[in-house]
Amino acid sequence: MKPAGLKRKRSNIALSTGRKKRPDYEDSTEDEDDYEIPLAGVMKPDITFFGEDLPATFHDRLVQHDRGLVDLVVIIGTSLKVAPVSEVSGFLPPAVPQLYISREPCQHIDFDIDMLGDCDTVITELCRRAGWDLQHDMIKENGIDVQLEEGYDSRFSFKLKDA
Repeated sequence: MKPAGLKRKRSNIALSTGRKKRPDYEDSTEDEDDYEIPLAGVMKPDITFFGEDLPATFHDRLVQHDRGLVDLVVIIGTSLKVAPVSEVSGFLPPAVPQLYISREPCQHIDFDIDMLGDCDTVITELCRRAGWDLQHDMIKENGIDVQLEEGYDSRFSFKLKDA
């Protein structure tokens, strides 16, 4: 339950002092005369911080629901060094393909395909190869060089080509 905050009425300084009123903007409405002042206390978003346990629903849903429905896993931008999320990959059925996208290879888990490079670069190239027209300011027009890393069958490096 959310603690109730104190209500403060906004005064209309422009009328009482003769000063000019600030212009209304698109998101301004006359209905916003009240706003809540939060009470003192700990404010925490609905996330799990490092070192905290995940909610029980994480494990329950993984075991009872998601494990049987998943048909592809794409892991992007993490070293997978913190349990229990790092253990999810090994918990899934072996027939489920697992793709890993990150700057550095994950040394303790073998994925079906490793795609190494800046995540934006890898995703841009995957979208291009899938025929998707991805439009974004961060996409470089130079092209992307994809190389199979020596000694590996399924580890690729993705790098922007020089301009």
